[in-house]
Amino acid sequence: MKYEQFDFESKVLHHQEHIQRYLDGQHPIPLNIEIDLTNACNHRCSFCVWATYIGEVRATLPLGIVISTLDELKALGTKSINWTGGGEPVLYKGFYEALDYSYQLGLENGLITNFSLIREEHDDQILEQLLWARVSMAGGLREQYREIQGVDDFDKVIANLKRISEKRRVQQSKLTLGIAMLVKPGNLHSVPDMVELASDIGLDYLQLREDMFISPPEKAWWKKQVIPVFNRAEKRAEEIGLKLLGAKYIDTQEYLNLPSKCHAHHFVLGINAEGYVAFCKNTRDNPDFYIGDLRKETFSNIWEESLKKREMESSINPISCATFCKNMGINKAIEDVVQCNITLPLVDPEPPVHVNFL
Repeated sequence: MKYEQFDFESKVLHHQEHIQRYLDGQHPIPLNIEIDLTNACNHRCSFCVWATYIGEVRATLPLGIVISTLDELKALGTKSINWTGGGEPVLYKGFYEALDYSYQLGLENGLITNFSLIREEHDDQILEQLLWARVSMAGGLREQYREIQGVDDFDKVIANLKRISEKRRVQQSKLTLGIAMLVKPGNLHSVPDMVELASDIGLDYLQLREDMFISPPEKAWWKKQVIPVFNRAEKRAEEIGLKLLGAKYIDTQEYLNLPSKCHAHHFVLGINAEGYVAFCKNTRDNPDFYIGDLRKETFSNIWEESLKKREMESSINPISCATFCKNMGINKAIEDVVQCNITLPLVDPEPPVHVNFL
């Protein structure tokens, strides 16, 4: 499979000035920030890694905090924002206002969404102000979609995708549009349907993902049952011109014991719907990793003054973290530079797609 969209290891190496500032001890602000606007969600996905957290903590980030934080992030050097969850970002009442403000500041914007709430009146803003949208869909058939995502929004999502895809073709929009499908036993047989569906709609890619918390029995099932299906899907995708992607972070887990420290928070960070800034974007549901509260202090203050942040910088080693860390590609690349396995400056005239999203 090809990994161009999600190869964070290659992407981060294109930010050589930022890497050098980090190596020089300047503590640069993360290039990419993931923001959870709300924990509210209109779907009930069985695979949701945040399900327990958003079910217990029904938080929504005040729009005033979002706006003031965006001002700070832009001034400090952040390049891009992932609007994600938590819950469903488009369910947030101020989503389009926040997106517009971010865009007007000159930040790049991406959206992870179930795409069921996209209204035609906002199509032009989406096509102009988003660089990409990744749609979570649990199956290429309505029955599997409904069973895994907990709602019957299949037709609605397909209609939204078709409409946006056609408009971006006519308007020659820069928006990259794709589907991410988490493959489980209940939806494996609908993978061929998803390949055809993504192609018929005119999407840029289909990502077939492995569960990051896959159990040993599931690993055996994956090897025996899933890989053959994926191989056929890849062959068909090549025939019809659809880009098929995997989950690159799965492949980087063999390097879990390599980094001497966690470097990733200087490149990507998470803010949850409660207003907490998390040291690691993957732990924004875990108070042990919160380094500050935007309801009580500014992002600048948190980044520069947080004692918790300094403590975690010196104490956290990736080998003690959960398997399938999505930051491992970043950590491996930076560690290669630290260990002089890679020497800066690099010469690569062709940056990957959406280089500012890590």
